[in-house]
Amino acid sequence: KQQRKPWYVSFTVKSERALMFSSETVSHTKAVEFGGKDGDVITFPINTVVWGDVRIDCWIHKGKTAPPKKRLFFCVWNTNFYPCKSKLEFPKRKLDILSKDKN
Repeated sequence: KQQRKPWYVSFTVKSERALMFSSETVSHTKAVEFGGKDGDVITFPINTVVWGDVRIDCWIHKGKTAPPKKRLFFCVWNTNFYPCKSKLEFPKRKLDILSKDKN
């Protein structure tokens, strides 16, 4: 696999429009480093209970302490469609914005 520069991203998780998790408050920096290789998977290491309408927003940064540059993607779902699931995986085509990426 080809080596690439890592991405610096931050993300928020909202449930019923209430902020449930923010990576910025956990990491104590603006962004978390991910990737570096083609095909790397971004895993959100959170231990947060969500219900109803859920939205994850992911933002890309120029560096660890830089403010967000732009929204990388977002994903919206309702927990009623995933009963008894403690882990969800979404392919790239299910993520808004990234699904329009040509790569």
